[in-house]
Amino acid sequence: MKVHIGFAIFAFLTLAAAVAEAQPKSNSIEAGHQIATRWCSHCHLVGPEQMRATDAVPTFAAIANKPTTTASSLRAFLQAPHWASRMPDLHLSRTEINDVAAYILSLRKPSH
Repeated sequence: MKVHIGFAIFAFLTLAAAVAEAQPKSNSIEAGHQIATRWCSHCHLVGPEQMRATDAVPTFAAIANKPTTTASSLRAFLQAPHWASRMPDLHLSRTEINDVAAYILSLRKPSH
C-alpha cells in the first residue's frame, strides 16, 4: 500500500510540474518590446525611439491608451487569425503574446 501512495504522490507532483511548465509565464515588457520591434514596427510605431511607421495604423501608445484596451483584449486580438485585415498572422506563442501585451500596456499614460 505504501508503494502505491508513494507512486501517487510522485505522479501528482510530476503532473503539477508539467502543468506549471505549460502555463505562459513571462509578461516581460523588455521581451515584448523586442518582439514588437521585430514583428510590428514595419507598420506600427511601437516605441518613442522609432522614427518611421505607416500612418494608416495606430501607434502602440494609441492602442495602449484606448479605454477598451486591457491585457485580456490584447491577448484575444493577438491570438485571433487576421485574415480579414491587412495585419499578418504572427503565430506568436502564449508567452510572446503576454510579453507584447505587457509592453503595450506599459505605454499607457497615467490617468489624471
